[in-house]
Amino acid sequence: MVVTYKKLGGLTASLGLLLASSALSPGRAADAGKTGPFKIAFSNATIGNSWHQGYIHSIETAVDEAKKAGLIAKYASANANGDSSVQASQIRAFVVQGYQAIIVDATSASALNGAIAQACAHGVVVVGVDQTVTAPCAYNVYETFEAATKEQAETFAKALGGKGNVLEVRGTAGTLPDQQMHNGMEQGLQSSPNMKVVGTTYADWTDTVAQQKVAAMLPSLPKVDAVVGQGGDGAGSARAFQAAGRPMPMIGFGNRGNELRIWSDELKKNPNYVAVSTMSMPGIGSAGVWTAIAILQGQKLPKQIRFPLLAVTKDTLDVWVQHTPPDGVASTDLTQAQGDALLKSNLAGTVPESVKATPGGFKF
Repeated sequence: MVVTYKKLGGLTASLGLLLASSALSPGRAADAGKTGPFKIAFSNATIGNSWHQGYIHSIETAVDEAKKAGLIAKYASANANGDSSVQASQIRAFVVQGYQAIIVDATSASALNGAIAQACAHGVVVVGVDQTVTAPCAYNVYETFEAATKEQAETFAKALGGKGNVLEVRGTAGTLPDQQMHNGMEQGLQSSPNMKVVGTTYADWTDTVAQQKVAAMLPSLPKVDAVVGQGGDGAGSARAFQAAGRPMPMIGFGNRGNELRIWSDELKKNPNYVAVSTMSMPGIGSAGVWTAIAILQGQKLPKQIRFPLLAVTKDTLDVWVQHTPPDGVASTDLTQAQGDALLKSNLAGTVPESVKATPGGFKF
């Protein structure tokens, strides 16, 4: 699928004057009618890796379903290429153009707060998805990232009898998900003081970067028993060990198709090989669309909407390998019915941190 973005250029300080003088007024989106169709926009931080491409696809799949159901009249998207100031300008532009809800994949948790506050003041619903925002008026659809790396650390510690060497492969320095997953690993190792972290590197959730970084570290490292990863780095870590002729350690994978195939191949060599693959689903993008529509329709929802991680297990590995392309990520886009079920589960406080499911079989 080819994803295209509207290019919004030439945005200057005059945009602030447009906001101040536009016909938009507080509460306009809420007063526009609760049946739809609505005008919804997507402000995207970056196109990114395979996970992020699946995330964009998930949003567009839900938008297509919503259009067919008469819930969305107009949709637009813009890509900020990692620039917070550009993204803030894009959000302000969407407000001026009369969009009633903006889904935000944020470049920064706090840098967009001013633009988001302006959008909220004009009655626009803002929903941060995956990369959450701290603006008080915004809603967030988020994952409990700590759970993924905590599970890895606990599983590896148990398999190693509480004693072993760990290599930590982190994501992008300074980002909230990276910090959360680092915290999760530390939590998982708290009860196993003889599990030692012997090396740490950042790989930007990208397997090619992980392979380079891990390969550069290996000559200086002792025996590595386990690799705690953050998703997107597992295949690169595995290739680095293979190229160095070192024993394959236990690895925390991130549900990528190439990672799942490495896990499957290792199990064929050794049925007792231990790995973990629990990570966020690109399908969270579709949940953001259904959340925005529900709010526009007048549903009262909490500001924080939990979305579960997907746990691929040894029992479900084969079906996910068949379902997930080598360059893809295990996930399923939520239909409107599944989105509504997710929101009801959040209202009831019953959403788990992770779910063990097969393709299309997500229940909340």
